[in-house]
Amino acid sequence: MKLKNRYTTKTKELVVEPYEAIQQGNSEMAEAWFAQAAEYWKQAITLTPGNYIEAQNWLTITRRFE
Repeated sequence: MKLKNRYTTKTKELVVEPYEAIQQGNSEMAEAWFAQAAEYWKQAITLTPGNYIEAQNWLTITRRFE
């Protein structure tokens, strides 16, 4: 159960927090959250190539894919 709770917390951080920062007018904080999300997605894609197509598209569209 710890893993599930940790995953849920990390998902909230990486999905909700950047948008909340934008709504509060803090674009620097939002960018930091998006950068962290990009790093997590890159790790996931490296571990399981061919999965996470939507994440790969997001990384490409936002020019975060190396």
